[in-house]
Amino acid sequence: MVATKSTVNVKKKPRGRPFQKGEVHNPTGRPKDGASWSGVIKEVGEMYPDDILAFVGKDNDLGRAIAKFPKNVQMKYLVTARIFAALMFEPTSGLWNGLMERAEGKVVTPLDVTSAGQGITEIVMKWDTDDNSESESKPAPTATENSE
Repeated sequence: MVATKSTVNVKKKPRGRPFQKGEVHNPTGRPKDGASWSGVIKEVGEMYPDDILAFVGKDNDLGRAIAKFPKNVQMKYLVTARIFAALMFEPTSGLWNGLMERAEGKVVTPLDVTSAGQGITEIVMKWDTDDNSESESKPAPTATENSE
């Protein structure tokens, strides 16, 4: 006898969510791909040109350019010198701001909520919601008048 659809119990995959709420299908998570970008950047920055040449080879444009670098200076110092040279000969505000924020930290801009000495009676804040819907405005609690 040949089994037909009506005689065989066929289990169908559930539609929608195949697991109960809170149940994890892959508890160990995705495996790591290797070093992080910051780890790679730090590692390359601490290399000397000869180390990088051994890694990338001498028979390409990058290898030929690196072969011209001083042999006893770490790459992080060579890159920093190149950034300063770019600031001297081809200055851009983005490069300058990036360098200064890295060296000194971001400049904190004070927020004046007194409205030039006049008290503020309402502050409106906007934020993104988790459900990716349009931003929503909600008034903050009413501030008291400035006593000055």
